Amino acid sequence: MAYVTPKIWKPGDPYTPADFNTFVKNNMEALACRSGSHILELPGGVNVTTTSTSFEELPTGSGDANFVAFNVPAPSNVFLHFALRVRNSTSGNFTYFDIKWLEKDVFISSMQPTPASGGLWGFETRTGATDQTASGFFIVENVPEGVHTFQVYWRTNANTSTVEKLNSPFFISGWVL
Repeated sequence: MAYVTPKIWKPGDPYTPADFNTFVKNNMEALACRSGSHILELPGGVNVTTTSTSFEELPTGSGDANFVAFNVPAPSNVFLHFALRVRNSTSGNFTYFDIKWLEKDVFISSMQPTPASGGLWGFETRTGATDQTASGFFIVENVPEGVHTFQVYWRTNANTSTVEKLNSPFFISGWVL
């Protein structure tokens, strides 16, 4: 599949399976085959938890790094994606995720050293202690030439949030567009 310019949805636009296949799935497959792509899969291991209501680095539970670093050969946009399983201890609890650009010391949600309160993504548990797949993606525009490192941070709004790693890998990936 060739990469196509992503569709921009407006409020009220329908989101169909065909749209997902064309603008998300096929584009991710095309990007994964490009030079300059980097995919980090952390193997299953111990679950990691947080009770922090402030953003902190998402630990891997295995000593592996939680970041994606790659060389941008010329000023470009960079597509970042992560996927994992998350569980909150109580119904209605939220887990928030953000990505920090380490070389610039800024969070992608705010482009400031302090992240936006809701980060880039928030996931609510509708039923206590059930696992949910959490996935988020973002395009960082105008990334200068050079090596750049992006790292996942997280927080909870209350109680305990868990990233399930016993049976599920954690992915963070990035592609130069």
